[in-house]
Amino acid sequence: MRSLIFVLALSSLGATLVACRGTTGQSLGRTAANLVLPPSQEEQLGDQLAAQIEREMTVLRGGDVPRYVSQLGNKVVRAADDRHPEITFNFHVIRDDETINAFAIPGGEIYVTTGLLKEAANEAELSAVLAHEVAHVTQRHIAERLAVQYGISLLAGIALGQNPSQLQQIVASLVADGYLLKYSRDDEREADRIGMQYLVEAGYSPYGYVTFFERMTDQARPPLILSSHPHPEERVVNARTVIARYRRNVMEQPTYEARYERMTATL
Repeated sequence: MRSLIFVLALSSLGATLVACRGTTGQSLGRTAANLVLPPSQEEQLGDQLAAQIEREMTVLRGGDVPRYVSQLGNKVVRAADDRHPEITFNFHVIRDDETINAFAIPGGEIYVTTGLLKEAANEAELSAVLAHEVAHVTQRHIAERLAVQYGISLLAGIALGQNPSQLQQIVASLVADGYLLKYSRDDEREADRIGMQYLVEAGYSPYGYVTFFERMTDQARPPLILSSHPHPEERVVNARTVIARYRRNVMEQPTYEARYERMTATL
């Protein structure tokens, strides 16, 4: 209950900050994040959150599957790395067969559940999910939403190792709800568009994005990964619109289904 009250209070602060958007079209949250929470401090904040996640969730260490996910994630990162060299990405697998989800925290730490790995049908689908999360990081969506939702002073304190109880409450909310932040509709659309660009540049078929999310929308109980502002059907339509602009040879890039099945067979 304390965690819920804490999150609701901070959400109220976030609503106040959102109402203060300036005439430049840039949100106060993004401006504050860039000026007060630089990437180096954002990475420190990510380290603090990652350490707490390790205490609250079962993160797999070693083994073929975590190495495989890291290889795919780093392949996506290399497609974007020349534009964002200051970010160090790390990819992690959470042992949770019941939850289909992926999320990113500050500093480039990206998590995917074993439930999602079981639902994905090939490398292109998993890489599409990873590319979406990478795009949230590179576009500073996480820094912006955290600044708006929690406030700069609180985040700076956590990054410096202060406010451990508040850090625990933030991660407790993540464990309970399955996601750290609710991104805006525009953030999700931008992450979809740029993530698909990363996916294609990494050498995968852009249809990996479409096939994964189409299958998720057919489930009786929508998975956590669909808990975003745009409707899943809208995201699929938008993805198909973007794909239509690519050359045919791009659309025919591989998905690597057999290799994916072989590498995830131990789950």
